[in-house]
Amino acid sequence: MTIESRNRLALRLLIAAIVIALLSVAVFVIRFDANRYKSELIRLVNSQTGWQLSIDGEVSLEIWPQINLSIGGASISDSEKAALTARFDSGEFRVGLGPLLLGNLAVEGIVLKGLALSPQPGSDWQLDRAEVRLGRVAAGQADRATLKGRLRSETRETDLAIDIQSEYRIGPDAKLLVLDRLQASASGTLAGYAGVRGRLAGKLSVDDHDAQILADRLAIALSIEQGPALSLEGKGRIWTDSEKAELALEGRLDDSPVIVSINAGAFDPLSLRYQLDLYQLDVDSLSRALNASRERVRRPLSSDGKTVAASGHGGSAANPVTAIGAIDANGLIRIGQLRISGMTIERLEATLLTGGGRIRVEPLSARLFGGSIESTLLLDPAGHRLGAALRNIDVGALLRATAGRDALDGRGSLDLDLRAQGDQPDAAIASLGGTASFSLREGAIKGIDLDRLLPRIRAALQGKLALADRPRNDERSSFESLSGSFRIRDGVALSDDTEFRSGWFRSSAAGRVDLPAQSMDWALRATILPVPAAESRTAPDPTDRRETLIRFQGMSIPIRIAGRFDDLSYRVDLSQLAAEFGRREMQREATERLNRERQASEGKELLDRLREMLRR
Repeated sequence: MTIESRNRLALRLLIAAIVIALLSVAVFVIRFDANRYKSELIRLVNSQTGWQLSIDGEVSLEIWPQINLSIGGASISDSEKAALTARFDSGEFRVGLGPLLLGNLAVEGIVLKGLALSPQPGSDWQLDRAEVRLGRVAAGQADRATLKGRLRSETRETDLAIDIQSEYRIGPDAKLLVLDRLQASASGTLAGYAGVRGRLAGKLSVDDHDAQILADRLAIALSIEQGPALSLEGKGRIWTDSEKAELALEGRLDDSPVIVSINAGAFDPLSLRYQLDLYQLDVDSLSRALNASRERVRRPLSSDGKTVAASGHGGSAANPVTAIGAIDANGLIRIGQLRISGMTIERLEATLLTGGGRIRVEPLSARLFGGSIESTLLLDPAGHRLGAALRNIDVGALLRATAGRDALDGRGSLDLDLRAQGDQPDAAIASLGGTASFSLREGAIKGIDLDRLLPRIRAALQGKLALADRPRNDERSSFESLSGSFRIRDGVALSDDTEFRSGWFRSSAAGRVDLPAQSMDWALRATILPVPAAESRTAPDPTDRRETLIRFQGMSIPIRIAGRFDDLSYRVDLSQLAAEFGRREMQREATERLNRERQASEGKELLDRLREMLRR
């Protein structure tokens, strides 16, 4: 047989083999009943995962581009806890041809499309329209898995696009699952804030032998559009049988170093011990970024096309004090520099204790406004309490930062023991009670200049003008010391021992500050001391000023300051002052007349003596 004849024979045999194979596959497909593998799929999923697969429709066989068993709608549930349910629109199970020809089912890959998952019955958390791709799911196997979809919650105002990819390996006895080169990312709207981005990478091992979950080479990144960015690296461990966990992370918040360590002593109820060290935190900048992010969240439209409030927690949101206070936690927080409400607080160190619905900060120490603070704080639905001792504080800067009012300068001490109730600021202020005391030195009260007020009082008493006015930004009354105390009840602070000392007068003051009404009513009595040796720099005419001080020396000038904080006015009670001033003016004039008469008499006497001497 020639070579050409042998080649033609080999070609005919190959063609015959292909035809026979194709006929065999065709016969197999024609005679194949895929639905008899429905129960095998259900059994396989249950044996490998412990979950229950329920297939609504028929099972079909696809041979191109690979051998797949395809199903329509189906659901998967955690048969033991019934806490997890999922549905998907379609599923593809890639199977091995050899085992299939022998009547066995060997799944080499799974694709689930249109997956919707709800973690808890009745919850609106949904993993929506997701796609899951898995390789071989069997003991001793390794492959790759991906999950892409959207995580949504209407009540939590969350809509995140998620993408999870990982290599996985299942131990020989199916007691070990290792997720290696794990990459998970999420972006979108979280809790009503738009532009949120998060990323998690690392290695995760779930070991049923040791009842542990180990996270290694963790890398966490979280940012918000036009806001700060947090990046952390570290490791963690969970002991599933004893319900304990530990986590250690280090990283940066923007350019500020961060160290976090967390230990959980129990999961249900949750019990934590933690420590946070942060070099710098700008809460004001963070708040601006969060507010801008919140504004970018699109609001749904009503039927008439008008914008309405987005659904969410709204007024029914859980009280944050109650939510945080429900966690049994003991934490140490240290922040090198904290920027909040316009204040710069340095070397902040606080122990934060929560549990039983309460939050306690005890103790707290920090440096601010050139001084120091030692404080304790209790936030409790039954009643809040604040105790604080501030030393060598720039009180003017404190008022400007916390109350937005430029009414005072001075440095000194404040002691606070305050109590309040209520979840909202207005309710807390209306219920405010307790005590407060202060002692300041070398400062000034702004808005009124007592040095310039005296000539006006003198002119008013002479009938030249009525004395009532409003505080002026360019006026101030300097003091050597200012001290006093308050008794506070239902948001109203009362004082009857305020003392004001300056070079040429002493004053006492009493009055009330109504915080809910944002108003005050204050009575001041300034007593003029002997004329000081040094004249005031503010006096336009020191000679006239000296005479004015002499005229009022020893007198008490009654001044009343009252009104809303943003509309204060003051007046001098001339009715009380006029009689005393008039009596003293009459005495002064009588004394001056007597002095003139005495001087005239003494002059006449001297003249008579001179005349007598000349006659001699």
